[in-house]
Amino acid sequence: MSTTPQANESLIPVQLYGIDGKSRGDISVIGNPITEKIQRLGVEVNSKAIDFLSIALAVTAADTFVLRSESPDGWTRQLSLKIPLCEPDCWIALQSQLEKALHFLSGDMWNLEFTEGGFAPPLIPQDKRFKLTQLDNLNCVSLFSGGLDSTIGAIDLLDNGYKPLLISHAYKGDSAFQKKSIKFYQVNILVSK
Repeated sequence: MSTTPQANESLIPVQLYGIDGKSRGDISVIGNPITEKIQRLGVEVNSKAIDFLSIALAVTAADTFVLRSESPDGWTRQLSLKIPLCEPDCWIALQSQLEKALHFLSGDMWNLEFTEGGFAPPLIPQDKRFKLTQLDNLNCVSLFSGGLDSTIGAIDLLDNGYKPLLISHAYKGDSAFQKKSIKFYQVNILVSK
């Protein structure tokens, strides 16, 4: 966090994982509760998976914090992200493909820079009182926003005999709606706010 640059008109510093940067006053935060959610899975997560999560969080932050209305044409944003990763070299080879995919999905122009110093996979606490998420009998994972498409996808999985762990990101107030939209099925929803 000490290397996080100061905010200015063209720069929004964002801290991935943790909230200690909030005390500085010019840093936005995202992904704080996700480390505990990962630990509660009770499985080792490799650094490439954490790097992918870091990229996804950085993209989510840029999409959330940079307003389309402030772009010259009112829509297309020029987004440059400098993302610290555990293993940046393997992602540098994919940089162009990721930028093209993000452009296709969002209509924005993306410039990704991957650097050293990323977040290491969280360790699983050895405290026996630490409550793990029950994964017994689950046989797949599905992204779940609570919107119509992901709800239908989750219902299709359930109706076809699958038992998914639903993974979601929610802004304040969304998680209750997400849980309500699928509650008649007894499923685990892993939500990060």
